[in-house]
Amino acid sequence: MLFKPIRDFKFYTVKTLKLCTFVAQMSLPLRITIDNRDFSYTILSRLISRDINEIKISLEGQEYILVKDINNEWYAPEAAIHNHKLLKAIIQAIRLRYRI
Repeated sequence: MLFKPIRDFKFYTVKTLKLCTFVAQMSLPLRITIDNRDFSYTILSRLISRDINEIKISLEGQEYILVKDINNEWYAPEAAIHNHKLLKAIIQAIRLRYRI
């Protein structure tokens, strides 16, 4: 048996929270390529989990806030990112990396 059964419910909830919450400690630049152009972005938010509604990123030296609406769709309220393909690719990369 690979996993031991958990008898204490409190321990189980703490363990679940550890699996679902990620801490973006290292603000390393992440790269993404769209239409043969390279973009680098950095995630500025410290805690990333399924329950958050905002993610702060720095894209090409400018800070943006990505917001999740009721339908679990992410968007940039400033509408400063005119390339929607780039925005969707960044959100998809964050979703895959942090499992949100």
